[in-house]
Amino acid sequence: MARILFGWELGANRGHIERLLPMARRLLDSGHEVALALQQIDCAGLDRDPRITLWQAPVWPRLLINNIQDNSRRVATMGDILAQLGLDRPGCLAAMISGWDAIFSAFRPDAIVADYAPALLAAARERVPTISVGDYFSCPPYQLDRFPNLTGTPNAYDEDVLLDTVDADLVSVGRSPLAGLPALFTADHVMVGNFAELDPYRPLRIGNYCAPSIKLPLADGSGGGGDEVFVYAYNRIGADNPIWPGLAATRRMVRVHMRDPTREHLACFKKLGCIYEPKPLSFPMIARRSCVAVSYGGNGFTSACLVAALPQLMMPFDLEKLLTARAVDALGLGKMLGFNGVTADQVTEAVNALASDTALATKLRALAPDFKSRMTVSMADEVIACITRLIS
Repeated sequence: MARILFGWELGANRGHIERLLPMARRLLDSGHEVALALQQIDCAGLDRDPRITLWQAPVWPRLLINNIQDNSRRVATMGDILAQLGLDRPGCLAAMISGWDAIFSAFRPDAIVADYAPALLAAARERVPTISVGDYFSCPPYQLDRFPNLTGTPNAYDEDVLLDTVDADLVSVGRSPLAGLPALFTADHVMVGNFAELDPYRPLRIGNYCAPSIKLPLADGSGGGGDEVFVYAYNRIGADNPIWPGLAATRRMVRVHMRDPTREHLACFKKLGCIYEPKPLSFPMIARRSCVAVSYGGNGFTSACLVAALPQLMMPFDLEKLLTARAVDALGLGKMLGFNGVTADQVTEAVNALASDTALATKLRALAPDFKSRMTVSMADEVIACITRLIS
């Protein structure tokens, strides 16, 4: 039997751990030894299988609240994002790799599954077999000379300077320099869980897509027939944001799920007559009850709405969600509103327009079977099969 290390570095939502845990459990049940090294170690939860070894993953320095990112620069590439997290600092990548090396020495993995973990991939390159998993954003094409520009605006950081910094760090810890900065994401196998239509890197991809990571069970094209508005909210949306009175003004029942709401959030929901759901709901229940779903445009939730034929309003707060929301809006399968500066009237109008748009409902129902058919190639199945080949 083999030792499998799962590592997660970047990204803030629960989609990462919900993608990794089913794979880890299946490998455990097959007799393998499994370790999780997580950016947010508490995400493993109280119900974590006690057979899983748990580690704190090396943390990118500007994820720490006392070492905040420079958000005055508008990011345009994955290189910009990594620079904001600390890649521009000489020694950052070397320290991250050294942290991973210490975990390698303690656990001695036979294979590695990396979720949005470029430092882990750099540490393991040519030493331990690797599988990179994630959606389009966390798995940029690694064979390119430069990261593609995703916004049309100038890069926030000089990629040549970043590459020089990275190469010096790599050499300092006994690794080879890179041909280009995207090679940080080099893996022996890459599993991209995405609907191709939502991937801005689609023309540059090598290989096929897996099913998006959606928490099962699925709804199957039967969404949109309810009378509620379901809101999958992020606590970055303050309790004083005009989004909330805008939702209440739709005169529809508003049901909200938010992880870690503040007391102010809970008071706001109560005042406006919203139903707060502290635990995630099954998606069939959401689809059955709702006429519209409102979210920040996360890939998993957005994809689930497409499978369910549920109209959706997306208000993204970062580049990844913005790209996903733009793609859905451009396909005519939902609507995007800018998170910053949105007014209550805009939210009310958008939700009510989506709920009454019969042409949109017909289009969503017609396309839902195709989206559902692409859910049969499970990322977990592909990863388990790949690990079996690697260790046999």
